Amino acid sequence: MNGFGSILESWYLSDKFFRTSDGKAVVKMYDGGGRFANSVIMPTSLYPLNGVPRVFHHHNTSIVDDMSVLSAFDAVSYKIGRCYDNNERVVEELRLRNVSVFPYAGWAFIGKNQLPVHHSWAVVGNSVIDLADDYTLLASGRHVPAPAENESIDKMRLKLASFFEITSKFKNSVRCSPVGVPTPFMLYVGAPCEPSDARKTYQALMREYPRHEAQRNVDPSGFNATQRIFYDKGLM
Repeated sequence: MNGFGSILESWYLSDKFFRTSDGKAVVKMYDGGGRFANSVIMPTSLYPLNGVPRVFHHHNTSIVDDMSVLSAFDAVSYKIGRCYDNNERVVEELRLRNVSVFPYAGWAFIGKNQLPVHHSWAVVGNSVIDLADDYTLLASGRHVPAPAENESIDKMRLKLASFFEITSKFKNSVRCSPVGVPTPFMLYVGAPCEPSDARKTYQALMREYPRHEAQRNVDPSGFNATQRIFYDKGLM
């Protein structure tokens, strides 16, 4: 599937695509012909972290069944493209309920061979708490047709917009089910970091690298192509 790759593909379990060594996490990128293109190395000046990287994915995390955590998750109104604000509110709600939570920031990979986005999420135990990961429900095809193999990225973007129009009315714990375990194709590489500090890190990175490769497809207004569709539809 263009844009995301197979929904069930745990690509990061292969050394061809991902490894950790000497305090670094390395994701190897390949072009459309399967030829090695470059590596994303974390932490570096181009892909900074607030400490030694910790890796989260479908196979090393747990589903959340604690109602205190789920109620905190549901108490926050999800705003697309506002991960620092979203996570700040999630962390606040969790702390109000005396839940031991650690905010993280770093890089989220949505499928293999896709440049990552700088992201902020929360960790409770070994569960990832992320308002942005609703891809499992999307792939189920219950609300919009499931993404098809080799579907064009433009069709995918329109499908995402239709999906969010429907599911924005759902509780977060339903939209992002199963909460705590990332969709199989997602990989998080991060370190403990308050959302406010994560925002500052990103802003400093953009000042240092205004043409950063992770921002390659962002327009002058700060939107990528998907976010532009969402904005034009009044969803942002």
